[in-house]
Formats: sequence, C-alpha cells, structure tokens
Amino acid sequence: MDGPPLELLDDPGGEAKLVKEVVIHRNNVLRDMIEAFSDDKALTSPLELAFIDERGKFEDGRRTGVAREALSIFWKEFFSSLANGASEKVSAICHDFQKKEWKSVARILVTGFEKMGYFPTPLSRAFVASGLYPEEMLPLPWLIESFHMYISTEESESFKRALSDD
Repeated sequence: MDGPPLELLDDPGGEAKLVKEVVIHRNNVLRDMIEAFSDDKALTSPLELAFIDERGKFEDGRRTGVAREALSIFWKEFFSSLANGASEKVSAICHDFQKKEWKSVARILVTGFEKMGYFPTPLSRAFVASGLYPEEMLPLPWLIESFHMYISTEESESFKRALSDD
C-alpha cells in the first residue's frame, strides 16, 4: 500500500527527525496501534497517524485530529475487550497479551498524554498511581474509593452495608 511519503521535521536541537508514519486500518485499530507502538522509538519519534478505510484506501486527514481519533478508538476497544471494571477500568489478564503487548499499551498511554494531552479517563486512578508510586504512598481511603469505582454500584452498596453492620 502506498501512503504519503515520510517527511523530515526540524528539531529545535538542530537535527532533522524522520517522521514515523503509523498506518491504522479502521477495522483493526487495537492491533495496529499495538504493533506500531511495539518499538521504543514510538516514544521519541514524531508520529503521523493515517487511517486506511474498509476498502483499503488512505483516508484524508493527518495530524492531531486523526491521532486523537485513533487514540479514542483504541481506548474504547481496549476497555471493551481488555479491561474490567464498572466506572474505573483495570487491564485484564489475557493469554495472547504478553510483555511486548503491554509495553505497547504503556507507550500508547504515554505518547497520547505527552504529545496530544489525551488521557483515557476510565483508567483506574489506583491502577495508574500504583504504576507510578510505591504502594505505601497510596492512602488506603483513596484506594478503597477507587475499588468502589471498579466494582458495580450494587456490589459497592452491599460492601458498604456489610462494613457498617460490624
């Protein structure tokens, strides 16, 4: 498939950087993004995302709008197939997802936040914090609140009643 050519961007440090084109099939966003971000260079290279439609043709549009759309679709698919939880989501253990795939997901999270200001709000706060800070730094009431956001409303209410009956 022929896409738009890669271009060089001038870096403030005086070096030109090659723009990495990430081609995403609209019907395979989750897998294509994970594959594209399997390389460490995805964190440091300028990226240009391009969609391929269902007929195999490049769609018009590039830059931030396309990247945000790709991130939005990626996280929607991720949460529906690879995460558990009610209001807050935690990644699920999946037999076909190993270290390589989870590293890609982490790179997508970091790149989305750093380069586009995009952060998937359904991601559990406690899950994110536990990846950033030692467990002893996370206040227990905060963790319990996050747990209540993870379980269903009915389970949360039952849990709260059980604790208040003691």
